[in-house]
Amino acid sequence: MVFVNEKQRAIIVVNSDGSLDRKIDFKPYVPHDITYIPKDNTIAITSISSHYIKIIDEDKLRVLKILCVGSNCAGIAYTNGRLIVCGLEKGLIEVNYPGDSVKTIISCTMSTNSYVATLGDKIFYTDLDFGGVFCCDLKGNILWTFPCKNIKSHSGVTADNNGNVFVADFSRNKVFVISSNGQQHRDLLTSVNAVQNPICLIYDRDNKQLLVTKNHKGEDI
Repeated sequence: MVFVNEKQRAIIVVNSDGSLDRKIDFKPYVPHDITYIPKDNTIAITSISSHYIKIIDEDKLRVLKILCVGSNCAGIAYTNGRLIVCGLEKGLIEVNYPGDSVKTIISCTMSTNSYVATLGDKIFYTDLDFGGVFCCDLKGNILWTFPCKNIKSHSGVTADNNGNVFVADFSRNKVFVISSNGQQHRDLLTSVNAVQNPICLIYDRDNKQLLVTKNHKGEDI
């Protein structure tokens, strides 16, 4: 498994048992979010302080390509030849991959705590500036909106095979799930389950497992 550590400006590789495999220094680049591109076994990395997305080889973690999207970037996800990116100054951005054409799906400003997930032709994203979780199609048509103005910080998002959407609520120490139509929700994990300061989420659709990263003593783990 591969993670970013924004504070250390590094990529962290972890073995399946949770032990550290290696750490790759990316200074001065500050990695923020990461997504896997299965078609060529690469990883795309964003930075909230850079207009550039770095594409790296998963095995050797070498930079293979750099894409300029014209905006600092927060969350990123991949679906069917497209990188979907939360552009802080531009809004929701689509980057054709492996090409480099860029277009705006939804024009707006986004916070550094905006994250995105995809499932087929649906995009799910969080945006604290507008206080909600949003679902849209690849053309930017909003399918549903779930208001959650009480979330004040990190709000990672992911979706399972059925389109249920999981959201991290850092400030209230919980992970909640929204139904695929955006109409119902419930708390899934809380501090009772030893969840403290969840930041990012990923749903392993092959093994049907939800993976949660959290903040521990100022570090993301």
